[in-house]
Amino acid sequence: MDRFNLPNLIHSKALVSESAKISEANFIGPFANIGAKVKLGTGNIINSFANLEHDVKIGSFCQIGPGAQICGKSEIEDEVFIGCNSTVIEKLKIRTKTIIGAGTVVLQDIQKPGSKIVGNPGRKI
Repeated sequence: MDRFNLPNLIHSKALVSESAKISEANFIGPFANIGAKVKLGTGNIINSFANLEHDVKIGSFCQIGPGAQICGKSEIEDEVFIGCNSTVIEKLKIRTKTIIGAGTVVLQDIQKPGSKIVGNPGRKI
């Protein structure tokens, strides 16, 4: 079966490092920052003012809300939703299909796929 090549939609006011590796069908909104050596899978939405620091890995079909901060060397697996103005501190791993509520501060790895995390500090509900 032939594979489609779907374009990325990157806003002209987004900041994307030359060393970032971006797959296909991603949307990167205005004033989003994609740092050095970031890896983006397929079909992600990186909303306005989101900040992906150096060496962050994002799987496929994730949504990073407006103003969210993903600190260096963190790994976000597939189909994760991170709410607006949330923070994921450095070197954490967020498992598949996790939902992180708006304004949540994630201070530890999320081990169980499909978790729902809210609050400051982030707690499972």
